[in-house]
Amino acid sequence: SELAEITAGSARAFYEAQVGTVQMVLIEKKREPDWVRGYTPNYTPVRVRCADDRRGELLPVRITEAGPEGCTGVFAVTCTRSSFVRAAIRLRLPGSFSGRGGWP
Repeated sequence: SELAEITAGSARAFYEAQVGTVQMVLIEKKREPDWVRGYTPNYTPVRVRCADDRRGELLPVRITEAGPEGCTGVFAVTCTRSSFVRAAIRLRLPGSFSGRGGWP
């Protein structure tokens, strides 16, 4: 339908606007052997190549691509817990362990 096409185009434009940004992503699922999937605070679905099961972790991700169903990205820092915390605090990203904003 025409409404579905408009909605899909609007979602795609929203995803494309995030390419190049660093977003905090709450990892929710391990997908296939080498991918994890999660959501930004604005509910953008993001997938990241990662062999480790990082479910339940809030991690900074640089968005590299947009597609019809969400975004793809790479971890913005080396894949260790302490480096993620330091990067989140340094970037002052939403949900950056400051006690204000971010994930409930």
